[in-house]
Amino acid sequence: MTPLLRRLTGPAPVSWPVLVLVIAWSTALNLLGGGQTVTGGALQRAAAAAIAGALACAVMLGAWYAVIRRIGNETPLDRRRLAAVILALLLAGLVRGGALQAILVTAGLAQDSTASALVRLVSSLVTIPAAFVVGAAAAGAVLEYRREASALIIEQEQLGRLLNASAQGLEQRRTQAVQRVQQQLNEEISRLPVDDASATVLALETLAGDVVRPLSHQLARDLPTWDVDAPSRVPLVPWRNVFRSPDPAQAIRPLPLVVLMAVIGIPGGLLVYSPARGLLTLAGTLAVLAACLITGRRWLATRKADSPAVAWVSIAVVLVVTAVVCSAVAAVLGYGDRGQGAFARLALVAVPVFGILIAIVSMLTSGMRAITVELAETNRDLRWSLARVNAEAWEQGGRLSRALHGPVQSLLHARMLGLRRSLDADDGAGPDMASLRADLQASLAAALGPASATLVIEDVLRDVTQTWSGVADVRWQIDGTASALLADDPLCAEAVAELATEAVSNAVRHGRAATVDISVEMSEHDLVLLRVVDDGDASEITQAGLGTVVLTRCTFDWSLSRETPTTLTARLPVQVHERAFEPS
Repeated sequence: MTPLLRRLTGPAPVSWPVLVLVIAWSTALNLLGGGQTVTGGALQRAAAAAIAGALACAVMLGAWYAVIRRIGNETPLDRRRLAAVILALLLAGLVRGGALQAILVTAGLAQDSTASALVRLVSSLVTIPAAFVVGAAAAGAVLEYRREASALIIEQEQLGRLLNASAQGLEQRRTQAVQRVQQQLNEEISRLPVDDASATVLALETLAGDVVRPLSHQLARDLPTWDVDAPSRVPLVPWRNVFRSPDPAQAIRPLPLVVLMAVIGIPGGLLVYSPARGLLTLAGTLAVLAACLITGRRWLATRKADSPAVAWVSIAVVLVVTAVVCSAVAAVLGYGDRGQGAFARLALVAVPVFGILIAIVSMLTSGMRAITVELAETNRDLRWSLARVNAEAWEQGGRLSRALHGPVQSLLHARMLGLRRSLDADDGAGPDMASLRADLQASLAAALGPASATLVIEDVLRDVTQTWSGVADVRWQIDGTASALLADDPLCAEAVAELATEAVSNAVRHGRAATVDISVEMSEHDLVLLRVVDDGDASEITQAGLGTVVLTRCTFDWSLSRETPTTLTARLPVQVHERAFEPS
């Protein structure tokens, strides 16, 4: 019910298609037959009913602009707003009934009696709100489609423009960055003290915090970003497709039509007929209506229409046969009662009219759903491609930044923590500066050297475990399919390795985690899922770092749960090759 209520409390009830529908339905109701309380020709009754319907629409328009739209603007399902809509619908029904009775009496077409007025007031009180609800459901569906499709189109064009602009001038930027960083880090490493452990700790802190980290962040910020204009184009609702390519299997909807006929028929069952006979006639007619519609729906599902004309004829045949059968049943069940013939006439008119309306709305909704699904799938592919392009651009222009922020900085912090523990334990062990210098030089050389043709993710995870050995317990696992795909996709493997390294570093350094679990597995056929779970305190991480840049630009999507245990999940696009799945 929530989608219907959302549409009912939005602007759909006062859109022009709904207002036209209400006036048309108000007119059609008064053409079902004269009965005992009205005389005059069909044209006179139609004019009176149309004027009364227009007044009901005026009530809804006035209520919307004066009251409803001002209530609970932030939440369409606000109870006050819903109550206001219901009251406006009931008032519109009463106005239609009272106006119709007054016009007919003034024109000498109806009896000026309580019974006559009661029939029109009660029937209008039910049928006019029902027409608004049906119209709002259809118009609201179209409005929601336009909003959703518009958002998807905007996203699609933005993604397309980003894809076209995402790999320009990166090689030159990388070369300049390499030269600048190589000179600065070589100077800093050569100044590290050798004999004083405390001075070494301070120097490592300075090197990691004041040199390496700012350099890596500067390189990350230097990566190009792009802004695109949002397009204004919105896909058209496929009305023509409904008529040119009807889908009979989607046309017949038993439940909405049965409910609508029940709502319309209840006043007649209580007022036009004697109550017991009226309810019996209505129940029997509705049961036959449901059976006919279900049978017709199954029949249409088994037929293959050779042309749109044949499809529409098939739909019309089902509705006409249903109307005739229901009318005959209503005539038999109501025979001899004072309201004899009312339900029979109602079935002959309302079943085909509302059946066709529901069929059009149903097929239109199906078409709109197909368009939004197609747009969503296209956007999904574009987001996948954009993440790949961003990963490639980042690999070309930001590999040095990632290496500085990851292996070099992690090595500095690991050695710094080890030296601190040695000082706190006062075990007399001095720093092995020769080993430290060699490791730093090796890390720097690896950062500045050419990218490895093959990156084995398992080796990276082993290195991470070894780097933090003695400081934190880092465990990892990777499933076979993900391992095979990453072995064939160095770009994705590099991104996974960077994110895993950064996540462990943040968990231990900022969150003071003692244990970290890393898992790599498949999420979808072309998405690898990285999950990092630790027992640290994520609230200590208050600023977005380089890892957030990677997560935002080079992943398909990601999330971070700061509740204990802290959990980072990220899905990355991976190229799928047939041989990755060939049995060994």
